[in-house]
Amino acid sequence: MNKRLISILLTLLLLMALLPAAAFAEGNIVVNLGSVRAGSSLDLQMATTDSGTASLSGGSLPDNCSIVTEDRGGSAAHYLRGTPGLAGNYEFTLAVTDTVEVPVEGGGEGEGEGEGEGEGETRTETITVATLTCSISVLPAIPHYTVQDLECFVGEEAKIRVQAGTDDSGTLSYQWYSNTIKDNVDGEKLEGKTEGELAVNTEFVGPAYFYCVITNSNNGLSETVTTPVVTVNVVEPSITSLAISALPTKLEYTEGEELDTSGLTLSVHYSNGMVVSENEGFTVSPTKLTEVGTQTITVTYQNNTVTFPVIVKEEKEVTEAIAVTALPAKREYRQGERLDTTGLALEAITNKGRRVPITSGYTCSPEVLSLTGIQTVTVSYEGKSTSFTVTVQGGNKTVQKISIDKMPSKLDYQVGDSFDSSGMVIRVTTDQGDELVRSGFTCSPSRFTREGVQTVTISYGSQSCTLELTVAPGEAKPEPTKSPSQKGEEETDPSAEDPDSRDETRREDSRSRRATSTMLMVIIFTALVALVALLAYLYVTKKDELIALWQQLLSRFGKGGRQ
Repeated sequence: MNKRLISILLTLLLLMALLPAAAFAEGNIVVNLGSVRAGSSLDLQMATTDSGTASLSGGSLPDNCSIVTEDRGGSAAHYLRGTPGLAGNYEFTLAVTDTVEVPVEGGGEGEGEGEGEGEGETRTETITVATLTCSISVLPAIPHYTVQDLECFVGEEAKIRVQAGTDDSGTLSYQWYSNTIKDNVDGEKLEGKTEGELAVNTEFVGPAYFYCVITNSNNGLSETVTTPVVTVNVVEPSITSLAISALPTKLEYTEGEELDTSGLTLSVHYSNGMVVSENEGFTVSPTKLTEVGTQTITVTYQNNTVTFPVIVKEEKEVTEAIAVTALPAKREYRQGERLDTTGLALEAITNKGRRVPITSGYTCSPEVLSLTGIQTVTVSYEGKSTSFTVTVQGGNKTVQKISIDKMPSKLDYQVGDSFDSSGMVIRVTTDQGDELVRSGFTCSPSRFTREGVQTVTISYGSQSCTLELTVAPGEAKPEPTKSPSQKGEEETDPSAEDPDSRDETRREDSRSRRATSTMLMVIIFTALVALVALLAYLYVTKKDELIALWQQLLSRFGKGGRQ
């Protein structure tokens, strides 16, 4: 009896222990494992049961993953472990099973019969502790990359590169963008630039900005990442050294000469390894060679310098200019007097800047002062000259004769022209010498009234000389119409009128008549054109009426003639 009670109690305890597991097994528990990145190591605990081992019963696990059950001292923990390489959404079913010993009940029918037979016997059964439906999203791995800024020289070939990789089995693709500011959004897409490196334009100095969008494509899914801005700084190469590759053609000079750089060529070495020959764009110092002997010339090109020597020989001192340092004591003269240079002091200015007094060897012109008024005296010395002025007063003198020293500017005349003495100079010979006169003389006739050779008489004082000119025929000039005198008024004597005024009057009358004739011709021509236009218009628009009218007129005139 005791044994039976104990057996019953053990059975009840076993059943009570199995009831929660059975209840758990009867439900289908859905476990969402979330999302992971492909290439990441997984160690996800999916569930914990009192006992049992989990195994895949449906669906598929992510690649390179497995189910692992670990005993945790009275309970079983079930894990998904591995490193998936393919992206995707995975769903799978796990069955947690366990093996238990179930007691076997006795086979007797009565209590008294077979008492104690079969007691303590068990049998092994595999039961499902739990059923789990699990889901997990494996996302493509985020690409990892490295980029760095770039500095290059103008015109240099330059490429920026992105070193990128992924931890899964995805495939990387690239798309480059440029921007006007240092930002990796809203840039301009560079069509066709889909490689891991980008060749950049280096024609312009200054910074340029680029960035790359990297895409990891894995099993139909993708993950993108944008690199930081890559700055490409294009700079001018700097000069590292300067040398003279060809000296100037001229290397020997005389003191005071200007430097001649013809033929000078520089060899310019740049930081990018480029070597350029330059024969312009540089400055030299000094430009004027004043130191006798060997003189060093400094050549400067873009703040870099190089030198070369030249030989400077001493220059012979010569006079470059002369100057009056003191005027003569006598500054006023009578016409015909000789110049007195007493008190005149001069100095020579040399090419070396020295000022040397001149005591002799100079000449003055003129020596005889024949012109009245302010007269200029020219002083000459060793090919150089200067001047000063004196005042010449006219004296009592007798004009002995005159002659034409310089002909007038105008020598061609026509009948009706007035004589023009502009430019004519008269030489007047007096008892005190000769002088040149440009005004104060008279000319006759003042106007030419006939053609042919005519003599013009020039008078000065009591003397005269003549000039013959050929006068060409002039244009015909009509006589002005005389107007009758008013009653009570005296008639004006035509001969008393100014000849020039009469000529002008004739020209005005001629122009007036021509203008009147022209206007009359224009009016007549305009009237004829209007008449022709009117007849043409009537003929086109009233042709039938005109023909009928013409026939009526012919008929009427015909009848009248017959009567």
